[in-house]
Parts: sequence; C-alpha cells; structure tokens
Amino acid sequence: MSRLYTEIAKHKATIVKYTPYIISNYIRACQQTNFPQKVKTLLDSGIWCVMDTCEAFEYSLMLTTLVSDDKETFKLLVTGYNKHHKFDGKT
Repeated sequence: MSRLYTEIAKHKATIVKYTPYIISNYIRACQQTNFPQKVKTLLDSGIWCVMDTCEAFEYSLMLTTLVSDDKETFKLLVTGYNKHHKFDGKT
C-alpha cells in the first residue's frame, strides 16, 4: 500500500481532487484496524507522499468534513508529516 500511495502521489494534477478521500479512507482504516507498528510506519510514509499533493484547500476541507475522532487522527497524521516528511529547508 505504501508503494501504491507513493506512485499515486507522482500524478499530482490528476490525484489532487481525490486526496481528501484517500486520506480520510486511510484514517478510517487506521481506526478500524490495529496495525503493527512497523506496518503503520510504512503506511504513514506512503500517505505522507499523498499529503505532499495537498494544498490549503484540501486540508481545510478535511478539517471541516471529518468527524471529531477522525479530526484528532488527522491532526496526528499532519503532525507526523510535518515532523518526519515535509521539507522545511533545514538539513
């Protein structure tokens, strides 16, 4: 799945309108299934590639449409994305 997310993210122009749905489905799957930590880490790295295609509109759309439990998981996902994946210009 991680590789699939990575490949999907390479097609930003096509996928950008579907990213909120992909991310929300991922969040729902994480809440319904107890993944082992290694698997969760791999899946997170794949979904972070999909999150690279998101812009402010997609983030605000997700924050307004997700239910409260999903919002908390989404905020944790964004925190991990900003901490471990997003390029901030520092080395």
